[in-house]
Amino acid sequence: MKTGDELFTQRLHLRKLGQDDLDNYHAIFGQEQVSRWLGSGKSIDHATAQKILENFGRHWDKYGYGVYGVFRKEDGMLIGQCGLNKLQDTDDIELLYAIDPGSWGNGYATESAAGVVSFARKQLNLPGLAALAYPENNGSSRVLDKLGFRYVEMQRHFGAELGYYRLEFDKN
Repeated sequence: MKTGDELFTQRLHLRKLGQDDLDNYHAIFGQEQVSRWLGSGKSIDHATAQKILENFGRHWDKYGYGVYGVFRKEDGMLIGQCGLNKLQDTDDIELLYAIDPGSWGNGYATESAAGVVSFARKQLNLPGLAALAYPENNGSSRVLDKLGFRYVEMQRHFGAELGYYRLEFDKN
């Protein structure tokens, strides 16, 4: 694994997203199956996808970390996103991830998220991470459990009631 703008796991290449990724990004995140579990839960159009990528870029510029596109090494195909985001109105850094439904069930969410958690722990020296999940999103809850996150409580974010999870890093 490499630090900074890109990370590598066994099967995945995580890198910053750019405008060249817009059409493929929208093809994934414009799907109701995906967008229903993200933020407000509303479907996104092409213009919204472009704004999201622009916001990701500003976040990288401001904090030096952010959300990566998740690409399969075997074919270079964009299959989702995973990364770190400063959670608005809190001091929390949020782990977020989403994978294209055509790639569900292959462990990509867990693999990419584990790589990002390792980066956050070893390179950013953060005390821990937060994560949010819709209560009925069992797949996301399982990923968080595998990574060692613990459910804390329900909280309101992005206009929705979401499960709030924490992972505290060892001080060693």
